[in-house]
Amino acid sequence: MELSAADKAEITELVFRYATSIDQRDWALFRTVWTDDVRADYGAIGSWEGVDALTDYMIDIHAPCGDTLHRISNVVVWTDDDGTVRARSYVDAVILASDTHAMRALGTYEDEVVATDAGWRIARRHFRTFHLRMAPINDAI
Repeated sequence: MELSAADKAEITELVFRYATSIDQRDWALFRTVWTDDVRADYGAIGSWEGVDALTDYMIDIHAPCGDTLHRISNVVVWTDDDGTVRARSYVDAVILASDTHAMRALGTYEDEVVATDAGWRIARRHFRTFHLRMAPINDAI
């Protein structure tokens, strides 16, 4: 499948929409990122199958938190030889877990993306962790 510049831009926006939806706690927007049967593997954090399970987890885990900043960069979109559309991006997430502690997660998202009637959606995600640490706010960053 040949990807147009418009396809690549829409897929990049999809990856950014993920970050925005979490940081704004916009769970309806969050659901627009994924296929219904998404498989998401976040390594040591956990794995989920289906948009309902993934959304429920994200709601539960972020409910007690303060502000979050999911910064995504270096988005690259390509098509494999077998026609699979992929996106890779860097993530630097800071989650204020309480008034005194924050978690910092650094890594990459490796996504398999599919075209649907509603636009591009992530069907598979693997979060490759480079750094994951909970620490006092002054030490977490």
